[in-house]
Amino acid sequence: MHSVWIVLTCIGAGAVMSSLALAWLFAIMLLAAAALIVTWLLPPTLSRTTTKHWANRSNRPAFRAHRLQLYERRSVQRAADARESEARVDSADKIGLLITRWGGWPGWTPLLLRSLAANPHVDFYLISDQPPQMLLPTNVFPVRLTLHDLMSRMRETVGAAPALNASGAASRLGKFGSAKTNDLKPLWGEIFGGTLLRGYGWWGFLQEDVLLGDLRLCVSPKLMRGFDVLSPFMEPMNTSGVFMLFRNTPSVNRLWRLSSDAERVLRDPEYLVFDEWWGKSKDSMARVVGREAAAGRIRLHTARDARWWSHDLGEAGPFAVCWRAG
Repeated sequence: MHSVWIVLTCIGAGAVMSSLALAWLFAIMLLAAAALIVTWLLPPTLSRTTTKHWANRSNRPAFRAHRLQLYERRSVQRAADARESEARVDSADKIGLLITRWGGWPGWTPLLLRSLAANPHVDFYLISDQPPQMLLPTNVFPVRLTLHDLMSRMRETVGAAPALNASGAASRLGKFGSAKTNDLKPLWGEIFGGTLLRGYGWWGFLQEDVLLGDLRLCVSPKLMRGFDVLSPFMEPMNTSGVFMLFRNTPSVNRLWRLSSDAERVLRDPEYLVFDEWWGKSKDSMARVVGREAAAGRIRLHTARDARWWSHDLGEAGPFAVCWRAG
């Protein structure tokens, strides 16, 4: 009888313990659910200790909204800093840079924009039929322009333009946006001089696969006042399709017209590499600039040694990259 009582007592105690364990488990589950609800509803702070913890929640609406607000606050502050700095910049030294691309933008575009934001003294215009769909720095301005619009503007400003077919591509070249428009870069000063580039002392173009450091460390006001054309390449290459700067005056903006290939550049849909020195153009912009500089009609500044220019990655020879603080 005593043994039966002991067995029943043990069974009862076990049942009580099991009930308590289930109750504790249920309470823990409720706390976990409450914590998940709180973390879902409340946006995290972007402190150094929480950024990593919240990295896997970056797709949540609350987090995105919080991050957007933070970015906007920083943009407002950058705009205020830029306005303060701009007041100290002589209008003759103001630079407007054009970045042109027709079609989608590459995956490194956020890095490009970050490098543009690091140059608040320079205004950048992203000319494209598909401007990047992301927050832009305060010194970066999207300009929606289709190839048809560009051809119309060319006919209005320079008198002619390559023919496009119904799809918007050049009549004999399928990749018009990525190739032939490079021929037109030396013409931007005349095509956009009365609109986007009005009020700038200098204009230029930048390729979308170039990340800038502090441009003012390389292009100082003193340097700009002593020259009319600034090239990152050495003589006799003289001009680059990747980056160039021109004084914003009618005579400099019309330099391209001095080429014997000018008419062909305007009408031939084939990419002639007019913007550089190595292509089919017999009288490229590189030759024009070199010829005018030799005659003393313009002041050309080129790189002084090979460290300031580079080969394409696919070519033989050294590939040089120069990085300076900032």
